Parts: sequence; structure tokens; C-alpha cells
Amino acid sequence: MTKLNQIIALEKGVKATAETTLTKAYHEAQKPDLFAGLIRTYEPLEEDGYVLPSESKKVTAKVPALVSEIEAAVERLIDLTLTKDTANAGAKADVKVGDTVLAADVPVTTLLWLEKQLTNLRTFISKLPVTDVADDWTWDGDNQVFRSATVKTMRSRKSEDFIVVVPPTDKHPAHVEKVTKDVPEGTWSTTKLSGAVSPSQRDTWLAQVTTVTEAVKTAREQANLAEVVDAKMGKKILDYIFR
Repeated sequence: MTKLNQIIALEKGVKATAETTLTKAYHEAQKPDLFAGLIRTYEPLEEDGYVLPSESKKVTAKVPALVSEIEAAVERLIDLTLTKDTANAGAKADVKVGDTVLAADVPVTTLLWLEKQLTNLRTFISKLPVTDVADDWTWDGDNQVFRSATVKTMRSRKSEDFIVVVPPTDKHPAHVEKVTKDVPEGTWSTTKLSGAVSPSQRDTWLAQVTTVTEAVKTAREQANLAEVVDAKMGKKILDYIFR
């Protein structure tokens, strides 16, 4: 008995053959000269008259032959597609992680869709911002944010003063210079807030979405092992068209 995965493997080649055959026939049909032939003979009026050679041109393309090629290729594609879609309607499998069934009897078409969604979700998770590992963070449940440890830094102001560099003498005045000093004025207390997630949380989500994606792929492969019954409708359709 044929399996659904075998039908899927054949589909691409059969589809390509049908498209190539139809395209080739379409282009040939637009070249009337290929379908035209000729037999031309000359007969003099008098017995001893001048005889000219006969002329001929063979027909190189025939519509019935083109139609037969198309019928064979398209009929195969129609029947294969019907067989696949009919089998898909009944092909189902469970999505399982270990012994846990996340979803039961999921149709194979849904599994294909779900696999794409999970791939997009994994891409989203991989781009999530994470808290800086250089800081120590604690969760603030009231505000739903992370808080870093508070860091204190000193704020100072510039203060100008004058100092005597050379004391005065009876002959010279004192030499005074202006100097600038940093004078402590206050303390900054800084606490960082973050709406990001911890790197370990993001890694956990990535691991879990990867696990589910692998489970969906396994389920899809299992569903594609369903046995199929060859379904046919191509000949009847094409016979009606080309009768």
C-alpha cells in the first residue's frame, strides 16, 4: 500500500512534468507552420511537355498528439493531487513531548501550518531583550519589572579658593594663585529598571519552542505514513473536455 509521504515525494516531479508539457504544447500551438504540410505535383498539358519536380512538406506537429501528451501529464497530476488531498483529510497524528500529549489527532495540514508558526515564534523569542548580566536583578512584582541593586555615587561641585604660593616680603607682595577644588555636595542613588527577561528565561523559552517544533515535525512524519488509496478523476474530466 502506498504511503502519503511517497505521494508527497512524487508530487513535485509530476507537477513539474505537467507544467513543462503544457508550456511546450502552448508554445507549439502558436506556430501554425508546424501543423501545416504540403504535397504538390506538376503535370504538363502535353505528353512531351516540361516536367517540374514535385514539392512536399511534412506536418511536424499534430494537435491530437499534443492533446495526448497533455492528457497524460495533466491526468497524472490531477489524480496524484486528489489522492494526496484525500489522504491529507484523514492523516492525523498526536503532538507529543515525551509522554505528554499536547494535541491529539491533529490533521497533517494543520501540522504543516503549526510548524511554520512555531518557526516564526522561535525567531521572535530569539530577539527578545535580556537583562544585563553585569547587574544583579530582583523581580518587582508590584510594578512587573526587574530592579537592579542600588548603586551610590558622589556628586561634587567646583569650588574656587586662593592660596599663597610665596609669602610676602618687605620688598615683594605675596604670590597668590587661584585653585579649583571638588567639594562633595550629595549622593546619587541609582536603581536600574528593566522590562526585559533574564537570559536564562529566554534560553528556557527557546529550548521549549524547539522541543515543541521537533514534536510537530515528528507528528507530521507520522501522519505522512498514513496509507493512501489511489483516487482518480483526471481521465473523466479530460475526456469530457477533449471529446
